[in-house]
Amino acid sequence: MMQDGSIYASRIPSGTAPRTVTEGVLVLEGGAWRGLYTQGALDVLMENGILFQTTIGISAGAMSGIAYQVGKIGWSARWNLNHRMDPEYFGLGAFRREHGISGFSYFFENAGKEEEFDRGRFFSTDREFIVGATDCRSGKIHYFRKNREKDRLHFDRVIAASSSVPYISEPVTIDGVPYLDGSCAMNIPYHLALRLGKRKVFVLKTQHRSFRAKVRGSNLLASAIYRKSYPNLLRALQSNHQRYNEILDEIALDEAQGRIFVLAPSTPVAIGNFERDLGKLSDLYWQGYRDMSRRMEELRTFLA
Repeated sequence: MMQDGSIYASRIPSGTAPRTVTEGVLVLEGGAWRGLYTQGALDVLMENGILFQTTIGISAGAMSGIAYQVGKIGWSARWNLNHRMDPEYFGLGAFRREHGISGFSYFFENAGKEEEFDRGRFFSTDREFIVGATDCRSGKIHYFRKNREKDRLHFDRVIAASSSVPYISEPVTIDGVPYLDGSCAMNIPYHLALRLGKRKVFVLKTQHRSFRAKVRGSNLLASAIYRKSYPNLLRALQSNHQRYNEILDEIALDEAQGRIFVLAPSTPVAIGNFERDLGKLSDLYWQGYRDMSRRMEELRTFLA
């Protein structure tokens, strides 16, 4: 029997965050359905009126950042818990319609109908939203900016591109360039945050601090799919795990030295990339909510 997401979604907090702007940059890691952890933490930030001037999102981090830009508390988690089992959003219906596992157009067409979406606030220039997607031709990360005129014209497609899972999704073409999931080239856009020169950097991770990716050899699936069409993308995918671990080590060092603020799951995350257990997904949301709540005073001290 199909699980009823409304049972879990009804418990998620709601409300609208104030239109305050907090100096600094927030970095959102991807991680497929681990994004429920991010959404729980972001809801606490919004409840406390902490809306960073700049947010950088990759993959699921980009999807989670939508509600944060409009100050819509609980919006992301309610949608995901209500629609996880909807094949038009995630499954066969999405694949038939969009040639990928996720139904982005279905989301953008319907999410704003279920709960009001303030596009004016989303596109307000008082806060910046930067989203990274992988250029399939170069294999490198490309950053789109909400406040850049040529990017905002198709920002729905930008978010879809950043979140399009490789191997099972067709690239999303923007201005003639094919893009896939930002995590192919950059799991955590930490270096961009440093280059922006903001004094306060907050990294919101979706894996426990102890996590390190297993570095593997040649990826036969990636080679079969991308060797001829996108050889630079193939190289990026094959070096992804090592690059990810190097960034994790940099973040750990900077956190230990007090240069940045990091929130990570307090216990290891045990859900799959295609997790179907709504109870587990709900629990992960509340883990993010509790972890952030426990560290709010610490964050306020850091921001001060």
